[in-house]
Amino acid sequence: MEQHEPITQEIDEEAILSRISQVIDVLEPTLELVKQNIARSQQDQRDRNQAASLAVQFIEGDLVLKFKHAKEKESKFQVKWVGPYTVYKVYQNGAYKLHSMDGQVMKSSTNGCDLRKYNIRELPEPVVVIE
Repeated sequence: MEQHEPITQEIDEEAILSRISQVIDVLEPTLELVKQNIARSQQDQRDRNQAASLAVQFIEGDLVLKFKHAKEKESKFQVKWVGPYTVYKVYQNGAYKLHSMDGQVMKSSTNGCDLRKYNIRELPEPVVVIE
């Protein structure tokens, strides 16, 4: 029985080498596909970030409205934009520190995507006509 062991060992080595060759043949094209997908994904991320950086940018002192994200239990008819707030500080990453009209600085910063410029509307003077 000892004579059959070297033959079995050679067959096992051949089977292992054959399987390794099969796996390599499958992995090489898959690796190329993965590299292409990563490159495409990175380009998409660069495009999205460039679009975000082109969004409206505010400076200190601008009046803005802040988007109020609705919580699950709140009514969908609640006010979505609250404010106005004044931009207190501008961060490099597109975030803003705001303060309310009474001068209180908000604890957390706000993403610029959640802000919109507040436009002060000029209301006409009421005219009283007595005849």
